[in-house]
Amino acid sequence: AALAAGIWLLAAVGSSRPPALGPDAPPTEFSAGRADAVLGRLLDGQRPRPAGSAENAAVRDRILKDLAALGVSAQ
Repeated sequence: AALAAGIWLLAAVGSSRPPALGPDAPPTEFSAGRADAVLGRLLDGQRPRPAGSAENAAVRDRILKDLAALGVSAQ
């Protein structure tokens, strides 16, 4: 019984996660809301983007543009 209680306690403690922060979170904190907005802008829909396709090139260009806006040099 003690083993079962110990396993239950470890499972309960291990499954707790911090709450997802929204877009109004401080800039020094990871924000799931901001990340979702960035992914929505970068991916632009749910259509496939096979390697070498025009869709893939468009996503690459959007990623490079966002990185350049952050001051990151990328190729």
